[in-house]
Amino acid sequence: MKDNLVKLGFKPSEHDECIFYHGTAIFIVYTDDTILLGPNKSDIGNLVKLLAQTFKTEDQGELSDYLGIKIERKQDGTMEWTQPTLIPSMLQDIRLQGEGLKNQPKVRTIPASSTVALTDHQDSQDTTQENLITGR
Repeated sequence: MKDNLVKLGFKPSEHDECIFYHGTAIFIVYTDDTILLGPNKSDIGNLVKLLAQTFKTEDQGELSDYLGIKIERKQDGTMEWTQPTLIPSMLQDIRLQGEGLKNQPKVRTIPASSTVALTDHQDSQDTTQENLITGR
C-alpha cells in the first residue's frame, strides 16, 4: 500500500507508518480502515478521486467513529475525539463492573501521607546516580 500511496504523491510520516501527507491533507491507514482529513473539502474530494484510481474506496460521509474512537464535530469547527467505551470495557475485563463487584474483596483507598519521607527497601540495590555509573 505504501508504495502505491507514494506513487500517488503521498508522503509517509517520519514518525508513524500509518500516517501519510498530501499537501495539507492527512491520510491515516489502519489495516483497511482509513481517514482522510484536511481543511479544504474540494481538495479532499480530489484526493478521494485520486485514491479511487488505485484502491477500492467507499465514502462513508461525515466521520463519527474510527476504531472505537467517537469523533464529534463542534459548532466552532473543531473536532472532539473521545473513547467513551474504553473505560467500561477495561472495567468489565478486570471484573470491576456490575455483578463482578459482588465477588471482589472490599477495597478502600488510603491516601499517602505527605509528611512521611519515602525510603528504599532495605534489600533493594542502591540506585544512586554514582553507583549506577560505577556499577557498584
